[in-house]
Amino acid sequence: MNRTDRLLAIVLELQGKGHQRAEDLAETFETSKRTIYRDMLALGEAGVPIVSIPGRGYSLMQGYFLPPLSFTTDEATMLLLGSDLMAQNFDAQYRAAAQSASRKIEGVLPEKLRSEVHYLQNSIRFVAGAGDTPETSHRMIHFPGGWHMVAYCHLRQDIRNFRLDRIDNLELLTRAFQRPSNFVMQEDKANSSRQLMVRVLFDSEVARWVQEARSYYVIGEEETQDGLLVTLKIRQESEILQWLLGWGQHVRVLEPESLRKRMFEEAEGMLRNMVSHPQPQYPRQP
Repeated sequence: MNRTDRLLAIVLELQGKGHQRAEDLAETFETSKRTIYRDMLALGEAGVPIVSIPGRGYSLMQGYFLPPLSFTTDEATMLLLGSDLMAQNFDAQYRAAAQSASRKIEGVLPEKLRSEVHYLQNSIRFVAGAGDTPETSHRMIHFPGGWHMVAYCHLRQDIRNFRLDRIDNLELLTRAFQRPSNFVMQEDKANSSRQLMVRVLFDSEVARWVQEARSYYVIGEEETQDGLLVTLKIRQESEILQWLLGWGQHVRVLEPESLRKRMFEEAEGMLRNMVSHPQPQYPRQP
């Protein structure tokens, strides 16, 4: 980022977030505090009303704004969510560009609209059961396989994930709820419940397709002379059983032994099903 771009970005950062310390700005723009001090001096000389408060950092004089863009809540939300998605899925160059664009959009939004967008932005995230009755929705997450709702399950008295396409019925209740202001998505907490380590080996001929259709539970991959060695971390074996079976003879479970046995039993059951039942005759479709 050249100096001109950084000076504009600093103004947008102050406009969007209020007070910012020199060390915060230095971390955001990956430069030194001394450079930030020089930038602040340059902005002041250019007529930007910078206010410095000891212990709180820099801010813009109240009432100073760059010309605002006219966005509806939906438009601003989509732009900011789009920048979040780009930042997560592209390399460092485009990640920096997406973050810069996000700061510019946030910086010119009116305060009320910015608050609404932040609320929705914190409620939607892009990432990859029967009997549950979630009533208190905390967040929406998009995994590669579809949309999930993070909600408080009153049946189990805990935060759970619910896949939207598995929800059969929706009832609109008269009561409402307020999401806790201190609610934060705890990815590490979710991961901490996955304690079962699985190692499987895929044939080289399907390695590319395995990487394209990667399971959510994969935590590591290694190319070996025997094929693609994949490590997964799960809560229970049923979470990946169908995914593994889908690769047929091209996958071999190395550990744990209990999963090896379960794969063997499933394969035996499939063979019995094919052998013991006569081929049904159905009328051909025209």
